[in-house]
Amino acid sequence: MISSLKIKNFQSHDDSTLDFVPGVNMILGSSDSGKSAIIRALKWVVWNRPNGDAFRSNWGGDTEVEVITDDEYCIRRGKNKENYYYIGADGTDVTLKAFKSDVPDEVKQKLNMDNTNLQNQIDSPFLISNTPGEVASYFNKIAHLDQIDVGNRNVQAQVRNLTSTIKITEGQLEESKAELVQYEYLDKFVIELEQLEADVSTCLQVKNGRDALETLIRDIDVIGFEITEAQPLINLEGEIDTILKMWNTVEELDKEKNVLDFRITEYKDVEVQIEAFVGKESLLAPVDAILEMMAEQTTIRGQRDSFTIILDSIKDSDSKVIDLRKELVDMEDTFHQFMPTICPLCGSESKIKTE
Repeated sequence: MISSLKIKNFQSHDDSTLDFVPGVNMILGSSDSGKSAIIRALKWVVWNRPNGDAFRSNWGGDTEVEVITDDEYCIRRGKNKENYYYIGADGTDVTLKAFKSDVPDEVKQKLNMDNTNLQNQIDSPFLISNTPGEVASYFNKIAHLDQIDVGNRNVQAQVRNLTSTIKITEGQLEESKAELVQYEYLDKFVIELEQLEADVSTCLQVKNGRDALETLIRDIDVIGFEITEAQPLINLEGEIDTILKMWNTVEELDKEKNVLDFRITEYKDVEVQIEAFVGKESLLAPVDAILEMMAEQTTIRGQRDSFTIILDSIKDSDSKVIDLRKELVDMEDTFHQFMPTICPLCGSESKIKTE
C-alpha cells in the first residue's frame, strides 16, 4: 500500500507531497489544479509512461516522482540527462539505469500494480457498467483461469503438433524401412570387408617377406662379388696348405739337425778322449785297466759308428733341406705374387716370409 507520494517538477507540480491514510482517499480540486497530473506521475513510476519530456515543468531541475510504501520502502523515478529508478530501504540503495522503455523487475515486484489499481478521471465505475462476459473475464483473470485456458489451448496445440509429427515420423519410418531393403547386402559386405582386411594383412606379411628376401639376395650378390674378387687367392688354397706343411717339415728337420749337431760335438769329444787313451796304453800296467779301456773303446767305437750313420743321415737331411728350401723359395715367390701382406680372409699379417 502507498503511504506517501512526492512529485517534483512534473507538469503543474513544482514540489508536491501527498500523504495517504488507510482506506479510501479522495483528491479534490478545481479544474487544471493538477489532479490528473498526480495519476500521470504515479503511472510514470508504475509503467514508465508517458515517454519523452512533455510532462516536465519549465522550472528546471530534475523531474522526480517518489513512492513511499507503508513498509517505508522508497521507489523513486527520476529524469535529468538520464533516466533512472532508485530503490532503497533497510539500508539498501540501488540505482537502476539503461532500462529504456521497460520497467525494472525490482520495481514491478515491489509495486505489484496494474490497470485495476489505477483508473482515469472519466473511467466508468469499476465493474458496474461492464457486461457479464467482461466481469467473468476479469474474475477469470484474477483466478488465473485465463492462464488455464491458455495452457489448455497450448496443450491441445502441442497435441495436434505431436500427432502431426507422429504421422510424419511414421511415414518417414515406412520410407526408411523401404530404403533399408536396399541395404540388405551390407551384412554380406561386412563379411567381405573383414575377409579383405585379412587378405590385406596377408599381403603385407608377404610384402615384408619379399623385402627381406630382396635384401638377402642383395647381400648374397655382394658376397658373391667379393668371392669372385678373392677367387685367385682361393685357387691357391691347396698350394698354401702344401707350403705350410713343408714349412712344418723344415722346422722338424731343423730340430733334428740341432740334435745331430749336438751328437757330432759329443762324438768329437769322444775321439779326443780316445786319442788321449791311445797314447797312454803302454803306461797302464794292470790288465783290468786295459780291458776296461778296451771295452770302453769298443763302446766308443760303437757310438762312433752310430754317429757316422747319424752324420750321413744329417748330410742327407741337409741335402733335402736345401732342395726343400729352393722349392719353398719358388713357392713363396708364387705365393707373394697373389697374396698381399695382409690376409684378405682373416685380416692378419702373413706369417710366411722368405729367408
